[in-house]
Amino acid sequence: MGGQVGIDSEKCLGMTIWFTAKLDKQPAGAASQIGRTLPAVKVLVVDSHKANRSLVQSLLEAWGARCEDAADASATLSALHRAAALNDPFRIVLLDLDPQGIEVETLARMITGDDYLSHPRILLMSPLGAAVGAERLSAAGVSGFVRKPIAERQLHTAIERALGAADHEARPLLIGPRAPTVPRNVHILVADDDPTNRVVAKAMLSRLGYTADAVCDGVDALEALKAARFDFVLLDCEMPKLDGYQTSRRIRAGDAGPENANIPLLALTANAMQGAREKCLAAGMSDYLAKPIEQRQLSELLDRWIAASSDTTSIFDVDSLRRRLMGDRELCASVIATFLEDAPRQRAALKTQIAQGNERSAQRQVHSLKGAAATVSAVAVAASADEIEQACFAGDLRKAAARLPSLEGHLLEFQSVSSTFGRSRRNVQETTKGPV
Repeated sequence: MGGQVGIDSEKCLGMTIWFTAKLDKQPAGAASQIGRTLPAVKVLVVDSHKANRSLVQSLLEAWGARCEDAADASATLSALHRAAALNDPFRIVLLDLDPQGIEVETLARMITGDDYLSHPRILLMSPLGAAVGAERLSAAGVSGFVRKPIAERQLHTAIERALGAADHEARPLLIGPRAPTVPRNVHILVADDDPTNRVVAKAMLSRLGYTADAVCDGVDALEALKAARFDFVLLDCEMPKLDGYQTSRRIRAGDAGPENANIPLLALTANAMQGAREKCLAAGMSDYLAKPIEQRQLSELLDRWIAASSDTTSIFDVDSLRRRLMGDRELCASVIATFLEDAPRQRAALKTQIAQGNERSAQRQVHSLKGAAATVSAVAVAASADEIEQACFAGDLRKAAARLPSLEGHLLEFQSVSSTFGRSRRNVQETTKGPV
């Protein structure tokens, strides 16, 4: 494009990436490549974050759609009933994975089960890497999903397919990637105090092609995670010494090592009562399986999580970085090396500011780290930093401190995944001595 690109870096002050380019001026109305392809389609956008709602609405309105938004489950149901009463029902509901005030499956069933609402098509907006079970969604009446961060083309395709399927499918059509077949080089830790359950779980995992070790309580699970690398933990909720809920909280706090702070924890519980799943998730567990375990259900659960974990773009979006730096591999490597050298200093400063109770300084510090992570396309680091920034903005430094081990884990993951650029760089964990 007849321009230049470069990087200016000054120790302890940060870095500036700059470029020049010669661009043709776009003709009027050419901002969107898609155009007004959804004229008068009525869409309800449900998300607790105003910025997310605004982004999605701006895309939809550019395509000619009529939009309303809702921040929680109560507002969602009110908007749907209000539109139905005016004989102008919504055709599409874009629903966040975590609507405020109610579980997403429950809200989906309430919408699809109410004939008065004219059966709008529901698309679930879920973060990259989140495990979303196709069977569970289908049973709840969800038509498909769109991954966050929202991409214009993906959103448009999902809506078009949902509208096209509305008149031709008797049951919901799942729109989105299917879980691929993945290699079974996966190491799983089973923590259960019952010896029979341990034998059964290991036998099932072996038949499915996985390798597994087993321990009898949460204390041993923490030690096992420190001693060896595991990809998943099957965690019984009721164990002596340290139960599954306490074990989960300690793992998320970094007590099993920062590299395990984000490991998928799959709860195993004999309690199938309402609220059991919510209790597991509140303790930091990733998903839930009721006992007695069936091999088919166990296989589907692991397949979903392995498929989500295998998408490294949720950690490092290398294609995005290459596009921004015009394919200059050396420049990409230089930017990554600079980030990895500076990130430990920023994280240590953030930890100090949180410990001192300085909300505004902590917010500024983590905002800087988030921006640097976004620059190098460290997707998971940026997302974790954003969570801490939001907690600091809300004055909740306890929550911000609780998310620091997750940030550390994502930094280690980014370092590992980005190592394909082959540049020598200091180890993040070694540079920042001691646990978070």
